[in-house]
Amino acid sequence: DNWAERGSKKSDELAVRNAKDRMEKLLDAVISEGYPWFMPFISSDEDGYITAAWHKGKHELHLDITETEVEYTKVWGIKIDTEMDEGILKSENFLELWEWLLDG
Repeated sequence: DNWAERGSKKSDELAVRNAKDRMEKLLDAVISEGYPWFMPFISSDEDGYITAAWHKGKHELHLDITETEVEYTKVWGIKIDTEMDEGILKSENFLELWEWLLDG
């Protein structure tokens, strides 16, 4: 706890395991489809969730990983209502998100 000296929570062990498992599956999916892979910036947020972020051109893809799910945020500008989109990451929508990121 308090790893950032701002009261941040320590990441839960289950969230870390889920993040490792999900990232391995995402890497496998990208590589098996022949897309390029590049390393995300990985960290933890103030709630102890694992975060992963990729930036390519004007596109950003952010993942917030908890013990049980992964939420994604697509960013292509600064306007929350018209230049960002979010949802729950599922295995069937990741490659679509990855293609979007690469088009940035």
